[in-house]
Amino acid sequence: MVGELITIKYGQIEAIRHVVTKLFNQSLPVDVQYWIRRNVESLAKATRPLEEERVSILKQYGIRHLDTDVYHIDPENTHLKELMGKDVEVVINRIEVNKMSKANLTQAELTVIKFMLCEEQLIKVSSQIIQ
Repeated sequence: MVGELITIKYGQIEAIRHVVTKLFNQSLPVDVQYWIRRNVESLAKATRPLEEERVSILKQYGIRHLDTDVYHIDPENTHLKELMGKDVEVVINRIEVNKMSKANLTQAELTVIKFMLCEEQLIKVSSQIIQ
């Protein structure tokens, strides 16, 4: 499988994280789990600087609850909104849609991770080009 550089919005990361966590708790083929893990690692690496910026914004503009040590911030905060709108370039390894047939996902969840999916023929064509 060949990784592809794509651009997503930083604000999409939480929804992606939710769907991927759900997939990790399901019984899927080993190769699917492998490529999902690789994609998660790639996303984590690409978003690390923005995560640090997010924490800084939370600490600066959020309200810290002493009993839980959790910060809450108005989702309309301009600094947070600006951060969530930033583009993130990440290398994604596509997974064949037919290999996801055992995944228990809603249409909305599938839409969240559609950037990770492709049809089988696209993989065959790209592997022929590489050879």
